[in-house]
Amino acid sequence: MAKSKEFVLDDKAVAREVNAIVRVFKPVLENDPGKKEMLKKLIEEAAFQKCLMRECRRRLLTEELVTTVENGSQKYLKENPAAKIYSDNSRQYKDYVKTLIEFLPPPERKSKLEEMMRR
Repeated sequence: MAKSKEFVLDDKAVAREVNAIVRVFKPVLENDPGKKEMLKKLIEEAAFQKCLMRECRRRLLTEELVTTVENGSQKYLKENPAAKIYSDNSRQYKDYVKTLIEFLPPPERKSKLEEMMRR
């Protein structure tokens, strides 16, 4: 397996992701000031979720999926915490993206969704 690029979940990574999503939604942000604040908050949350999932994915690729844990004389298998975090956040991210897409005018929804999925 190829070694994954080192990624750290930090404000800089989230800011880059926010900027990428803002580019997609720039027309809505500029043309509808009433929705601007709500949209910005959704974008920030979606960006954080995506960065968190990226970090979890990196950890899953570089660490074991399941580890053996010893508690006294007992041994048992335990799932990597990154797997659960990834699973939980992927559902949340999907919901954020779906909500964001609803802010777009109908003809743009499909093309913008495709653009976000390609990234």
